[in-house]
Amino acid sequence: MKKNTAEISIQSRSAMIENITTAINGLQDAGHFGEGFNTPFLKFEAEALKSKKEWINSNDISSIFFESMHIQKSEIAQELGVDAYEVDLYSEPYRLDPIRISSVANSVIKTLGEIPANYFVNFPLPELIIDEEIAITDEISIIPPSKSGGNIFVEHQPAYVRIKARGYFTNHRERPSMREVSSKLKQFIQVAINKEILIRGNNKNPHLYSKSYQEMLSAKIYAEDDPQKVLHLVPLTGGMSNYLNSLRPRSIFNFTQNLIDNFIQTMSMMNSDLSEENSHAIKSALEWSFDAAADDDETMRFLKTCIGLEAILGDASEQGGITERIADRCAYLLRNTTTQRKNTRNVMRDLYQLRSKLVHGVVTKFSHSDERHAEMGQIYLNSVISAELRSLENWWKANRS
Repeated sequence: MKKNTAEISIQSRSAMIENITTAINGLQDAGHFGEGFNTPFLKFEAEALKSKKEWINSNDISSIFFESMHIQKSEIAQELGVDAYEVDLYSEPYRLDPIRISSVANSVIKTLGEIPANYFVNFPLPELIIDEEIAITDEISIIPPSKSGGNIFVEHQPAYVRIKARGYFTNHRERPSMREVSSKLKQFIQVAINKEILIRGNNKNPHLYSKSYQEMLSAKIYAEDDPQKVLHLVPLTGGMSNYLNSLRPRSIFNFTQNLIDNFIQTMSMMNSDLSEENSHAIKSALEWSFDAAADDDETMRFLKTCIGLEAILGDASEQGGITERIADRCAYLLRNTTTQRKNTRNVMRDLYQLRSKLVHGVVTKFSHSDERHAEMGQIYLNSVISAELRSLENWWKANRS
């Protein structure tokens, strides 16, 4: 994990404390969120983001501030022997005095100073049961439930994908650090499917712990130095929950060592700094492939599939017709003969004609033939990802030998 390179300078700390103090005084004087609060608070926010924007956003900063305010509110309620909901910080005797205002400011600065922190994020795989941890990369492992707060007296509990993360986490999905770790999960899952470690199935194993495909799942957030105490539970979307619920191991008995070794090699290669330039487009396509598979809406699923194809076959620096460019690259990547390439080009043109109709509102729901085109889009995206992974693996071996 990287060192904390986002230290808060003395000058920045002083500016933030001053603006927090002014904001609280403005809020208490006006009794509402007006100009007296907003102007200094926005200055404080901008100052905080100078060194922390890689890991937090304005919503995180607001949460940190108001959590510190809530702590003061609770302390005042306890001291005065009243319920916290009765405490109005805008009126006597509940107004924050200079000491409490300073306490809020220092608490906020302390929390910001601890960012980025090191975490473990555990994503459940309800259909997978293992007894021992499987290390995939330095950052990613598959762990048994005993390492994620599982009940030792309950049998057939699911495994988790554990990902090391750095940043700032709350119980919200739409935060920079959560989005980054979710991207890593998506890449992991799609490579596992590509390597036939996992497959998507419709039949539930009755011995497994998960109850239903509709079970809403959550990611568990832990501090790296205390991997048994859950800090936050982050609810996953319905689509992601259903998708993770549907994944099961290729064999209900065990993985073969050869499969595991090949999977580990591919994941390690993709996450190496040496392959970053060559793996970037593949990673993007893997994420779009996951998003497409997890989407219950057939039209959105198809559009995400098309974006995945563009991510892996396109080139942002190029201009001109994307359809012919994508069709040509797909044909030459996947096919060997002139006839095969011609057929592939025609299929890709049909896909992008359907994409155009959807984008421009000509089509709002799929006909039977549209459904077939959408299925072909998913097949082509998976095939292109497989071909590009093989090419990357060959490049990796050649450059490592």
